[in-house]
Amino acid sequence: MTVLAERVAAILQENGFIREEDKELYIYGLQQGKSMILNILTTIAIGIIFGQVWACILFMCAYFPLRSCAGGYHARTPLRCYLFSIMMVIAALSFMRLPVWNNVISFILVIVSSMVIMFLAPVEDSNKPLDEKETIVFKKRSRVILCVLVGMILIFRVMGLLEISICIMIALIMLSIMLVLGKLKNLSNKIWKTQN
Repeated sequence: MTVLAERVAAILQENGFIREEDKELYIYGLQQGKSMILNILTTIAIGIIFGQVWACILFMCAYFPLRSCAGGYHARTPLRCYLFSIMMVIAALSFMRLPVWNNVISFILVIVSSMVIMFLAPVEDSNKPLDEKETIVFKKRSRVILCVLVGMILIFRVMGLLEISICIMIALIMLSIMLVLGKLKNLSNKIWKTQN
């Protein structure tokens, strides 16, 4: 994946589209773009296998905008990140099939997930720490997106579109888990650094 990104960046530089000092940034952006496309295609493939393509797409539409602002757990390597994402999507689709999503359980899980997101987001990655200004901006964005998603859950539930509200609710649950895992990872990294 890296070799292809480097070749594309080299071609762009040779043709005068990018400057030498910007080359590394473009390589990183190309790698991230390829990873994103691979994740989307894999997620849709999992949706096809599970017979839940529309649920996969709804889940991604709810999860990724909030995840991009709220942060959370990040695996150490791109391969681990990819495998972790696959497991998360499979878990999300499996949860959607459970026959337990009555109003009481849904209400409790939305409240708990929302509280976790409100209090923890943004959870930075130890390799990409946020400064104070970025933390404030990402916290506000996370809360706005969260409010929109909770509003959508309520509207779809009232309209009787339970499957759509469950997809969005599962996205909140998964994100709250990712935030907790990210906080725990950051805490363990801090403890490890102080001991060494």
